[in-house]
Amino acid sequence: MNNRNLVYKWLFLIGAPAIALAVVGTTYFVLQYSFSHLDAQATPIYLEEQLDGLNSVVWMAVAEKRIDPQTVYEYNGFKGQLEPVLNESYEPLFGEELSGRISRQLSVYINTTDEMYRFISEGQFENARIVGVERADPLFNELVKAFHESIKSHRQTAKHETSVAFAGESAATIVSIALVTLLFWLFERQRRAADVSEAEKKNLEESEERFRSVAGSATDAVISIDSGDKITFWNPAAASIFGYSAAEAQGQKTSLIIPERYRKAHREGLRRVIETEETKIIGRTIEVVGLRKDWSELPLEMSLSKWDSRKGAFFTAIMRDITERKQADAKIEDQRVKLVARTQELS
Repeated sequence: MNNRNLVYKWLFLIGAPAIALAVVGTTYFVLQYSFSHLDAQATPIYLEEQLDGLNSVVWMAVAEKRIDPQTVYEYNGFKGQLEPVLNESYEPLFGEELSGRISRQLSVYINTTDEMYRFISEGQFENARIVGVERADPLFNELVKAFHESIKSHRQTAKHETSVAFAGESAATIVSIALVTLLFWLFERQRRAADVSEAEKKNLEESEERFRSVAGSATDAVISIDSGDKITFWNPAAASIFGYSAAEAQGQKTSLIIPERYRKAHREGLRRVIETEETKIIGRTIEVVGLRKDWSELPLEMSLSKWDSRKGAFFTAIMRDITERKQADAKIEDQRVKLVARTQELS
């Protein structure tokens, strides 16, 4: 084995897995951090619900001009859920400034509702109403605003960290396609030689084995097709994503994994690339829709490369299932819409 082949060997056997592990590890920890912020939203949302419940119980008692056992039970229950905020440190959740403000305002608010409760018990309903309008309601609105600030802050942080993680995924896809394309090029360059020696044949076999090893262990689907749109290579990840084994997929048209409504555009695009070399997607990362064996569709991120051999033009696509990413985006958007609606209700 010459020095150049030795460099290739160590590059692919050590460099590629190291890069892949670093990117995957970073993406995992950033996503975990992002999801922790999404989970952190649950506490201020829960506290707001208890605050709203306490406020509703007191004003219902003012409206009905009486306090029955059910009112006492509900009042003490909501109050009991809020009082720990006064005794526990919520700085990691709300931040030092916001935590201090919430604790002070909540303490005053609970004392104010206690005063309203006492006036109702003594039959002084007008005094209870005045205290509620002039003191309790402004405090209630300030507390709701503070909880919304916390929710918004966690949501923005989660969205930012998720974007960072997805940028890492895109970088991993670009590195993967570069490595796979280079391996294909090395393999085909050696295979084109008609009078290769035994040593060259051995290098060719090693190059092909390295490609199959890298592609076979990849978590992304690696699929190659010829100029006739027939599948010539299908790695295990492709089988996992689409549901077809390599034996079922190889030799089939790519319409096997393309929804009906996109097949015509795919055929025209392939013909244009082969006949005119004109292309808009090779070398770029785009989003497409795939078709599984069970006829269900899934969103994919795809990078496409083209390479030539004595047998004609070939294309290799690296595809990643981005279903979880789309679901995370939808969850963030749904929570944003709910927050906007809630804010408008309070305005």
